[in-house]
Amino acid sequence: MVLLMIFTDKYSVFLSKNGYVGPNDCKPRDFLNRRINMLQSLFIINQSSEICLEKHWTKNISKAVCDTFFDAVTKYAAGDVPPVLETPSNSLIHILRNNLYFLAVCANEISPLLVIEFLDCVNSIIEDYFGLATETSVKENVVLIYEILDEMLDGGFPLATESNILKEIVRPPNFLQSLTDAVTGKNTIVGSTLPINQLSNIRWRRSGVNYTNNETYFDLIEKIDAIIDRSGYVISKEIYGSVECLGNYLELRSHIGFSNHRLIDDAYLHPCIRSHDGKEKNLSFIHP
Repeated sequence: MVLLMIFTDKYSVFLSKNGYVGPNDCKPRDFLNRRINMLQSLFIINQSSEICLEKHWTKNISKAVCDTFFDAVTKYAAGDVPPVLETPSNSLIHILRNNLYFLAVCANEISPLLVIEFLDCVNSIIEDYFGLATETSVKENVVLIYEILDEMLDGGFPLATESNILKEIVRPPNFLQSLTDAVTGKNTIVGSTLPINQLSNIRWRRSGVNYTNNETYFDLIEKIDAIIDRSGYVISKEIYGSVECLGNYLELRSHIGFSNHRLIDDAYLHPCIRSHDGKEKNLSFIHP
């Protein structure tokens, strides 16, 4: 069992509980360079298997890499295509949103959930910029989406995935600004300075935000999913809830209490939650 891995300029040496493994087990570091990129390429494909957009981060990959995915699309129904498809050299991981396939080409040894989460983030960012991620919105804003993807990943690894930060780097489309750029010959879509909070612990919040009033609003949203037979008896039921906050405080400490805490299951906390006390139900957070 390998306990330690030492990297030198050219070789990686493995140490086990018995000590040095030996020169035959020293491997060139090139074998690592083939795996350091999480995401190599991204394809956005419509229901007709037409590639609406393709983006490469490491090197240009032939569209033939999508043939395995196209075969699966013709074999399965639209929502039944396996999310992960293996090829001899790559993994094809995809999600389906608004009749668009977001297909990522990755190295074989990678966590599929990490890639799926990033693809879902790409879809959310496109919706935030252009309203809805559809085939039309993607084709009409190809150049701007390229700029966004350049900022979201660095060398195949996620760098900036928060909408507030991306909008400071790549400004949303504006007709008046586009007209001004066309007249002056300048490009003001991409910002020239790095946002202050991109590398901070509060990456979800825009920098330089000031409010005249200290106020906050909470929305408690509940959704009920139930199956009821014709006699009116409930066969199964699930309640999904979320607490959405919109406030003008820089930092807010909120107290949330439940009469029956056993009803709460699978709670997900936004990254802005700084600390929480499970017993007293105290939440401290800096809202987006």
